[in-house]
Amino acid sequence: MESDSPLYSLESLFQEAPSQSSAPTWSEIAKPCHPAYVLKNFKHELSPYELQEILNYPEIYFISTPENKVKASRVYEYLDDNYHYIIKKGDHICYRYELDIFLGNGSYGNVVKAFDHKEKKYVAIKILKKDEDGDDEFMDGLALDEVKILKDIKQHNGRDSHVIEYLDYFMFRGHHCITFPLYEDSLYRYRKLHGTFSLSELKKIAIQILKGLKFLRERKIVHGDLKPGNILLNPRTLDIALIDFGLSCYETDPNLWMGLQTLFFRAPEVFLGIKYTGQIDMWSLGCILAYLYRGRYIFGGKNDYDQFWQICCILGLPPQTMIAQTSKESKKALFKRDLTPKENVIQRYTVEMFLQCEDEAFVDFVKKCFVYNPNERLTPEQGLLHPWIVNNN
Repeated sequence: MESDSPLYSLESLFQEAPSQSSAPTWSEIAKPCHPAYVLKNFKHELSPYELQEILNYPEIYFISTPENKVKASRVYEYLDDNYHYIIKKGDHICYRYELDIFLGNGSYGNVVKAFDHKEKKYVAIKILKKDEDGDDEFMDGLALDEVKILKDIKQHNGRDSHVIEYLDYFMFRGHHCITFPLYEDSLYRYRKLHGTFSLSELKKIAIQILKGLKFLRERKIVHGDLKPGNILLNPRTLDIALIDFGLSCYETDPNLWMGLQTLFFRAPEVFLGIKYTGQIDMWSLGCILAYLYRGRYIFGGKNDYDQFWQICCILGLPPQTMIAQTSKESKKALFKRDLTPKENVIQRYTVEMFLQCEDEAFVDFVKKCFVYNPNERLTPEQGLLHPWIVNNN
């Protein structure tokens, strides 16, 4: 019968701790070591909370020094003001991972670079935040949905899918944690540092994204937040991997969530509150390619309302068939009662004018990503056969 008590009791572990002068240093001992050994020889290195917590970990690879850890007595002291886990360089996760630099943040979690002392390699750890209301049901649901999709991806992933595979999933101090292979950069950070991409570089990147979206389409997975920051990059080879499935879902889910996609990469059917498919990711791909080529967003609205009308001022109004399907909330927010626009739709410029590109095939590819009707929008399979992709120029 399993017990909720620690794996070991403090009383049974030691009677007298050796003097610090005679104790070995952490670098001198073999790892992993038993928590009893740590408590006997390195008790002075642990925080009050860790004195009990460490008993639940049968293998200890890393403990961090006192100056590199949060000196907590209770688990809630590891939270910042926004209920994110406090990331401190040199601290540990699960007495195995040594935290390094902060890699990025999102609405529901942070990502940190860490050294895995068991496998002797660097990884990325996504640490989800706690629920601000103290009820973790929402965050638990998000985490478990993401892990479900990650397991599906890992089970069916091929060598040429260009979708990240997770390494491990676990709980630590009440936070959901997922580890991934570490990449050097993202498309967003690389563009910020090095400027725009050439068309030949963009083509290599686009082919890999299309293969990734093709794989997801076969699994009926909607990524839901495709953007440059969620595409990892090896700058030397231009190899990429699609990441962050925190907002992902299956097309077959009965209640599709409408609060997905970052504003500048959001498809019109999401604004309209219409049932969507993985084709929203192809819209995002068009936005990504335009951004990487020109260095600015083709649709750069200040909010949901402004973003939708910026799209309309370039592409015109959506078809009446789509407008008729608009949800009540979106009708009220975007249209008058007779479903005519609240704004005067005046064409500011065209996709061609924005891109300012002489390669007609590239312009045509982007335009086909921006077809309003998702059933007529370019699919990943069609994209891989598009003249811009297949022609050697």
